[in-house]
Formats: sequence, structure tokens, C-alpha cells
Amino acid sequence: MKKHDKVTNLHCKDDKMRELSGKYSFTHPGKLEAMKKSVEEEFARCFWSGDVDHAKEELRESLRELVIWERNTIWRDMLQSERRVNAVVAKKAGQGIKRYWMPSLKPVPVFVSVIMFLIVLLASPALFDLLPNISHYHPANVYAAQRSLSLVVLVSFLWATEAVPLYVTALAVPALSVILNVYVTENGKRLMLSGDAAKLAVSAMCSSTILLIIGGYSIASALSKYALDKTVAMYVLAKAGQPSQVLLLLMLLAVFLSMWISNVATPVLLNSIMLPIVQGFSAHSLPFVKCLLLGIALASNIGGMGTPIASPQNAIALSALEGMQQVSFLQWTAISVPLMLLMVILGHGLLMFWFRPGKFALPIIPSHVEAFTAPHYLILGTVAVTISLWCWKPAVAIAGSEGIIACLPILVFYGSGLLSKEDFNNLPWNVIMLVAGGVSLGSAVEASKLLRIVGGAISQSMSGASLWMVGFRG
Repeated sequence: MKKHDKVTNLHCKDDKMRELSGKYSFTHPGKLEAMKKSVEEEFARCFWSGDVDHAKEELRESLRELVIWERNTIWRDMLQSERRVNAVVAKKAGQGIKRYWMPSLKPVPVFVSVIMFLIVLLASPALFDLLPNISHYHPANVYAAQRSLSLVVLVSFLWATEAVPLYVTALAVPALSVILNVYVTENGKRLMLSGDAAKLAVSAMCSSTILLIIGGYSIASALSKYALDKTVAMYVLAKAGQPSQVLLLLMLLAVFLSMWISNVATPVLLNSIMLPIVQGFSAHSLPFVKCLLLGIALASNIGGMGTPIASPQNAIALSALEGMQQVSFLQWTAISVPLMLLMVILGHGLLMFWFRPGKFALPIIPSHVEAFTAPHYLILGTVAVTISLWCWKPAVAIAGSEGIIACLPILVFYGSGLLSKEDFNNLPWNVIMLVAGGVSLGSAVEASKLLRIVGGAISQSMSGASLWMVGFRG
């Protein structure tokens, strides 16, 4: 009640305490003691061969850990609510403003990034003259590729050093790509007009990949708002009592989901399951939290090679094999699944060995079964239909991309009112903009034909080399 009054700026504690003072209280503590003794004896009979003392000790320890879990989880939820409320409170002019200038700007990394950009920009003509196939390309195409290389270096340094916030760098990519003239026409014989280049640069930031990510985050938001993620988390903890079991279970789930949906959306879905698990842990459980994060990321990447539809790279590889030895869906899966399982086992063992999370004892959490209502069934049904459509190739062909299918949960959740405008505003737009900037950068590199020029030079230099030499040098 004290925390509630502090967060909401209300004064309910005194009234509530006066109301509760006249309510009914337990008048037969003997019955409660008898029930407690019965539970202890039954627990001792089932797990301790009738040793009541050891059974009572384990029950007391489990109860203490459960109370700590619930207290920490509630406390963290209240702190999150308090931070969210405080973030939207208006302040008087000058209050709460940091005194130093530009707190998000790191001058030294910015200076280093700009210097590296200028070095590559000035040295790229001489570097490109050394390429054996450079004479095959039009001067306008070579000019755009040189500028594109400079842009990649600048953005990479800004992202690596976080000289400015990551999403700020991402939002600067379209403007920089247009200013640097990295877009060329389809035939590569002249630079694209600024108006046409701007349309391509900005449209790339709203690609199907971005819609896919927004749809994944909307699914995660719905699961979290209606506590479906916490239900799954409690079930996982109840079934897997050891950190190694929880890690292995989440990694296998990540691999399976990545095989059938994008390995971009899979971490979003699994993070919604993982967050309720780790929010109630103490600081001593940090190795376990690192294991979960890295395990989900690693397993999602591993699962991305499971099927031809798991990631765009697989589709590109299949298209490159057309006219040669074609690989069927079944052949692809039969080769990749054993390899994926081996990589998951090795990755799981490496994470367990490196972080040693086994020293952290998970609290015993009962898996409570809560009554499902219409919103829960609508959310689960929408998620199931969305995943099924992602997996069904004819549906993807009709929709055009997985991103269009990802609009289904967005329309259902926000259109029905399950998720509100505030939920939409609370999506991690900084992450979404970061990915959008990366997609725009990829569009600029592709339009400048930088990779084609560099790849052609590498291919020409390796002409006649053995397969082993090509693989080693690649």
C-alpha cells in the first residue's frame, strides 16, 4: 500500500487499514496447524521416506525462496511502473536537466569515426584502382561504390563505439546515403537523382523486415500484458528445476521456432518468456541471465539454417543452385537438423562451462493454472494462425512476404483493443529504428554495387584455385 500510494500520489493506506481492522480473522489456528502438519507428513512420505524433520526443513527453505521470488517480482514491477510514471511527469524549465553539454555525445569516438571516414573516402580511389576487374565498370558506378565503402566505415565505427545513440546513427543512414551519392541507376552508368535516391533510401526503412519485427514485438506485448508469458515461465521453472535444464529447454525451443519462422522474430517471442523468469532473480544470478540471453541468441542463429524458409540467406542459396544440383526441402532439413542438435549441445556445454550458472539455485515455483478468458484465447489463436501462415509457403506467396503476414497480429491486437495506444507507444522503437537503419544501409550498398565489384575482384583472383584454397581464403 505504501508503494501504491507513492507511485499514484494517492493516500489509500490509512483508509484501507481501518477497513481491514474490522474484518473477519482466523479464530481456529488449531485447524491451520493440523493442515500444516498433514502437508509435512505427506511430503515426508513422498520424498523423504517418512523423515519429517528433513521434509519440514526443505518446505521452509522452499517457502522462503518463494516469498523472495514473489517479493522481488512485485517490487521490480512496481519500480518499472514508478519509472514509467516519472518519465511522463512534466518538469519546470531548467529542472532535471544535466548541466554538461550534449550528454549523449562522445566527442572522441565521433572524431575517430569522422577521421576514418575521411581516410577511406580519400584513399578509396587508389584502392579501387588495384582491383583487377575495375575497368569493367562504369566510372559512375565505381564512384558510387567508393562512397558506399566510406559510408559503411563511418556507420560501422559510430555503431561500434556508440559515439551517438545507435538509433540516431541508424536514422542518419538514409540522409548520408543520399548526400554521398551512393545510389546509381540500374545499368550503373550514371548516378541516381537525389529525389529518386531519397525514395529508395526511405522506403528501405519500412521494408517487410521492419513489419516483421513490429509484429513480433506486438505479439510479445500481448503475451506480456495478459500474463501469458508469466504462465509459460512458471511452467518452465516448475518442470525444469536446474539452470542447465532451463537453458537447454529455451535453446531447443529457439531452434525449433527459428526453423519455421524468422530467426528475427524468434528471439522477440522467447524474450517475452524469459523476462518474467529473470526479473525476480537477485544479483547473484547474473551468470544465469547471461546464459539465457546468449543461449537464445545462439540457438536462434543455429535454427536459422534449419529449413529453406528459416532465413533469407537460405532462399538465396537455393536460387543460386537452380540449374545445378537442386536441394529439396527434405534433403536440406535432413542435413541441417543433426548438425543443429550437435551445435546446440556444444553451445549449451560451452555456456555452462564459461558462466557456471549451476551454482545458482532456482527457487521452487509452483505452476499455477489460471482461468483463461476470451482475450487469452484470441491472443493464442492469433499467434498460432500467424505462425502457421509464416510456415505455409502458399500463404507467404499470396501475401508477398512474412512482413505482410505480421500485420495480422498488429491489426487484431490493436484493432480489437487488446493492446492500447500506450502499448503501441511503448514498443522498443529505438531497436526498430536500429534495424531499419541497417536495412537502409544494406539497400545503399546493394544499389552502389559495392559487393558486386569487390566480389568480382575476389572471384577473379581465385580463378583456377582449388576448392580447399577457396574455402580457406574465404
